[in-house]
Amino acid sequence: MVTDGLPATALSFNPPDPDVMKKPPRKHDEPIITQWVFVRYCIVGTYVGLATVFVFIYYYIGYDWSGDGHTLIKFDELRNWSECHDWTHGFKVANFDKYDFSADPCLYFSWGK
Repeated sequence: MVTDGLPATALSFNPPDPDVMKKPPRKHDEPIITQWVFVRYCIVGTYVGLATVFVFIYYYIGYDWSGDGHTLIKFDELRNWSECHDWTHGFKVANFDKYDFSADPCLYFSWGK
């Protein structure tokens, strides 16, 4: 439901073409996605993907006012999150909902976020 929200909103606010029913049907050999549309989708998809990864990385290495009690970590540590037990500075995170990280805060990377 969340992923369909933005496309549905865009479709609901874009007015239909006034002469859409007067246009002839598309030819059977005409592509649905033209080369320009494909390039545009690739550019937008790359931008959205990079923005998502950037926000994820920023959350762990620079966003310390989130209020969830997680310790900021270095990019190298985030990249090697499976080696959390080897970090020398000790990663800490607050418990939330049904998750208890007091015994092993490294479970935050698999259970938590």
